[in-house]
Parts: sequence; structure tokens; C-alpha cells
Amino acid sequence: MASAKKTNLGRLIFFDPILSRNKDIACATCHHPSNGYAEFRDLSIGVNGKGIDSKRVFKTPNNISFVKRNAHTVLNTAYNDIDSLNIYKPEQAPIFWDNPFNSIKKQAIGPIKAMEEILGLKYSKT
Repeated sequence: MASAKKTNLGRLIFFDPILSRNKDIACATCHHPSNGYAEFRDLSIGVNGKGIDSKRVFKTPNNISFVKRNAHTVLNTAYNDIDSLNIYKPEQAPIFWDNPFNSIKKQAIGPIKAMEEILGLKYSKT
């Protein structure tokens, strides 16, 4: 079980845009609690967007593409890879259908590094 300090740190990181290059997008921007910690769109708008939920649109001018996948719910992700014998190996838990990451810890850094998601490596404010 996570300690109160870890829980509070996780909440802070999830809702605070401090990790984004332009300080304007957080995990909760796309994985919003009012929408089941998911997003309704087929492909998410990451950096260079404004608003949340159905009101999220690209800012103009825009030279950033949609994110390569949608923001599915993060609820119960911690329970990935519990098998029928209740054996749990979180370091091997699949995250997406195409399994680009094999654990929550490895997946969590992906959006932070991705150009169109949070960090916006090739994007800067104009």
C-alpha cells in the first residue's frame, strides 16, 4: 500500500503541469476525473491545446499533431497482469494492447518524453 506521502506526490504530479515544457498540460488534462480519468476522443490533443474534455482544441497557430493514441482510463491500472492464480508481477504488467511498455513505472515516463504529449520536445511557444 502506498504511503500518504507517495499518494500526495502522485496526486500533485498528476494534476500539476510543472512537468510539461510550457507548463500548460498535466496528466489530468487528458485523463480528467470528470470523464472517468479518460478522454472521449479517438486521439488526444496534447501540447499546444487549451481546455479540457470536449472543449479541448488546438491553439493557433499549431504545428503539433494529435497524440498517437487516446487517453484511456487510468483507473485500476495498478491491477494489470494479475493472473488467474492471483500472481501479480507489476514489472511485467502490459499497459496497452500493443504493449510498448511492460510496467506502469516504464509507461509513466513515456508521455513526459513524447513530443506531442507533455514535454513537447520540438514545440515551443511562439
